[in-house]
Formats: sequence, structure tokens, C-alpha cells
Amino acid sequence: MIAEYDPEESPYSYGTTPIYNTLYKLLTKKDDETDIVAINLSTMIRNAASKQKLQEEFKEAKEKSFPFDTLARDIVNETTKETKQLVNDIVEMYNTKASPLPRYIYVYFADYSKIIPNTYLRTPPAGKQHLDMAEEWLKMMYKHNRTDSEVNGVKLVEMYYTDSRTAPFRWLEKEIKGVKNQHNMIMISSHPLDYHIARSVGQWTDIKSFNGATQSFRDLGAKVFGYTFLPFTEKLHVLLGDKTDIKTCITAKQKKTLLERAERDSWYLKSKDYTDRVINQLNFITPYAI
Repeated sequence: MIAEYDPEESPYSYGTTPIYNTLYKLLTKKDDETDIVAINLSTMIRNAASKQKLQEEFKEAKEKSFPFDTLARDIVNETTKETKQLVNDIVEMYNTKASPLPRYIYVYFADYSKIIPNTYLRTPPAGKQHLDMAEEWLKMMYKHNRTDSEVNGVKLVEMYYTDSRTAPFRWLEKEIKGVKNQHNMIMISSHPLDYHIARSVGQWTDIKSFNGATQSFRDLGAKVFGYTFLPFTEKLHVLLGDKTDIKTCITAKQKKTLLERAERDSWYLKSKDYTDRVINQLNFITPYAI
């Protein structure tokens, strides 16, 4: 029986409980038309590690200088368990109302160090080594593969593209083109690189871990870059970076020039083609593509 959870009584971690509660509010609404939910396993790893028993295990390992191997395996096991439960609950939420169109859940996992050149890849913050090790365990478990199945009438696609140098939003774009529904997506991801899928779907909402807050495509210039007058485009993402995965590739002086032009011309009101063209005219070079 699905219902909202009190954080202290939830079977989910502190990171995932608010996500579950927001999903419940959205997917069980009579007029909700979501037909795709995409779940990033890297985000689920971070969330699972917030389980109290794993936090205690982490604290003990640090205090006694134990290696993180056992903790990393435990995090992966909890991630697998929590993701499976979330998938089943999403299916039940979907099925609170009938739909003539197919509904999908995508669970995906990528190695961002293969997608972003090392020069521009942010290093994980100190104290997060156990999460990195958990991701390495997950890579060894799943390698590079994909599985398709069905859970009570809902299509489940699991994509573990650990060798891919292509960003996950590109995989999802390709997948969704062949899906015959409205392409209204809810995403669960802490990686801003994934958010570029928003341009390829009908409606798009991201749900944040730990607080369950939602953000839409129009929020992303401010949320990712910190400026309300910026749109969220691939070129700007490469140039400005983000706080999670990507370092900026321009100098402070170049950034000042870019921001002044963007604010003056209200880039958030312009098309992606327009902003890309002006960026080229300003002689900004993007050293790689995403």
C-alpha cells in the first residue's frame, strides 16, 4: 500500500524518502500525465549512503581507520535494494490510474569520468571516497549492458553504459524517440549534465534528494549557473561548468564578458541557436562537446 512516509518511519534512506513523497504527490494526481521516470543510480548511491546504519558504519571506519571496501559493498547492496523498491512503488503509483499509452521507468548508470575530459572534471569532495568506491563496485557488478523487462504493465529499462563516452541524456534522447507516449518525464538525478534531456521531452521535472524539491527546465540557468538571465544550453554548460562534475574552461575576464552580453541581450528569452551563434561570434571556444 503506497502512502507518504514520515522520514523517521520510512523504509527509504533520508535522501530518497523526500523523493518518494514528491513522486507520490505528483504521480497519484488525477490530472498528472507523467509517462517516463528516469533514475540515476549514482544519485541513488549517494542517497542510500544516508541510511543511519551506513552512516554509523562510515563513522566507525573513519574512527578506526578501516578500509572502505566493506562499507562500499554495503552501500551498493542498499542502493540495489532501495532502487528496486522505488521502482515497484513508482509502478504502483502509475497504476493508480489507467493510461492508454505505455509508461516507462529508466534506471541508468554512467561513468562521468569517461564523458568529461580529465582537465575539466571536478574531483569528488574530501570525505566522499566511500561513495567513489561504491560506484567502482557497481561498475564491476554490471559492466556495460542493458536489460528490458516489464513490471505490472510498466516498461522497465536498465542501462549500465559504464564504457560509454556519450552523456546519458544522449542515450535517453535516442531511447525516447522510439517511445509512443507523450514524453512527459520526471528525473531523479544529482548530475546537471543529465538535465539537457529536458529539451527533448514534453514536460520535464527533476526531484531533488534530501528535500524533495522540484525544478523545471526554466529554472536551470539559475540553478546550475547561478544567473537568471542565462538559458541552460550545452555550450554554456561547457564554458561555465557546474558545481558537481564540470569545471569552467574560461577565465574570469572572459566570464565577465559573457555574462554582460547575456544580461544585456536577455539570452534566457532567446533560442539555443541564437545563443550558440553569439558565443561563436564572441570567439569563445568550447574545447569539447557534451
